[in-house]
Amino acid sequence: MSKIIKDIYKFFIISILLILFILPVTLFADTSQCAECHTNPVKLIRITREYAQELAPLQSPEQEGEG
Repeated sequence: MSKIIKDIYKFFIISILLILFILPVTLFADTSQCAECHTNPVKLIRITREYAQELAPLQSPEQEGEG
């Protein structure tokens, strides 16, 4: 076989092996908590508001006028 055909064959085999390895991992993986919150606008707004309320007491009066 020529070198080009051998390279194509190697690429094909490696590609198939990667697909066979990655496909089950992605199909059976649970959705992460980050993806659940950041793809749901209601949850994202609620979490942002809660975070802002937690930060409010941490801000000092010197920082209010700066910026």
